[in-house]
Amino acid sequence: MCKYDDDYPTCAETFATLRFYHADGSPETVTETLGIAPSKSQVRGTNVFSDKQVRRPISGWFLCSKGEVESKDVRRHIDWILDRIRGLESGFERLQSEGWRTDISCYWLGIGHGGPMLDPSQMADLAKLNLECGFDVYSRDDSEPASPFVRREVVSPLNPSALVGQPLSIVRHAANVLNLHFGEVTRTHNQSWGQYAIHVQATWRLLRDSKILVGSSDRWNPVEEVSDWDAWYESPHPSREDVFWESFIGGVDPVTHSFEGEMPAVTVIAVDENRIGDLVIGFSDGSKLEVYGCGTDDEFWRLFEPREDTPHYVVGTYGETEQSLTPQPE
Repeated sequence: MCKYDDDYPTCAETFATLRFYHADGSPETVTETLGIAPSKSQVRGTNVFSDKQVRRPISGWFLCSKGEVESKDVRRHIDWILDRIRGLESGFERLQSEGWRTDISCYWLGIGHGGPMLDPSQMADLAKLNLECGFDVYSRDDSEPASPFVRREVVSPLNPSALVGQPLSIVRHAANVLNLHFGEVTRTHNQSWGQYAIHVQATWRLLRDSKILVGSSDRWNPVEEVSDWDAWYESPHPSREDVFWESFIGGVDPVTHSFEGEMPAVTVIAVDENRIGDLVIGFSDGSKLEVYGCGTDDEFWRLFEPREDTPHYVVGTYGETEQSLTPQPE
């Protein structure tokens, strides 16, 4: 076994979470099967936030080392989990056969160059339990002030990096929400959706070569001079945003009235999310979408898989008064 370093020099914070997910199972099933109480659990259909009508789309059971292990070496945190589930291979096999998806997710806030490591014996133990081990990696920039109010509800293995390599397939909007769909499009009757979608409620803009191509305020900017603003607002009207997306995407679907072209206009080549909830998506044509979180009690944006019974990745502020900058096990 390699020697551990509890003062791991390139790590500011780390912890590990054993996760069980099921479309409609009860977390009590995991507790009874393993004989272990979870750090936290969630039941499908309950509210994500006490004051927000956002329902959990999936049930989950979580055992987390955060607050239990004082070490910046993630191997120590994984050991803490493995020690508690050693000898429970049959229980894991039973739960997995009943449809529970299992993994260990490691949060890692890095400093400078150098990342986490796993011990060979840990990899062998994980294999016995049919457990994948993934890393949610962030980089700390000490020159950037941290907002004490940003909250990420990371209730899924899904994260923004999943968009890299995916084409921008559909653009639509409803009220103040920009809806972007990525990947292969599924169509049925009068509806269509992509493999992934992002709903943006925060301020946004699309740029290329330091020039703003379109922005969130263009939804309320008319293409031509308006003499009767009340009539313009109340009736179907083309805005500068509408005209741009039709040109950028390549057309409008006559059935869904979404902006869709026969061929994808651009592909995602890079994604970046910072510690205060801002999001930047870089496209293959040199343009980039920038989303800026604004407000102290708002959802900024969410990433999800349309029509799939899987959790959402939600970023925003929810009136929190305590610091919550890191993904919490849900």
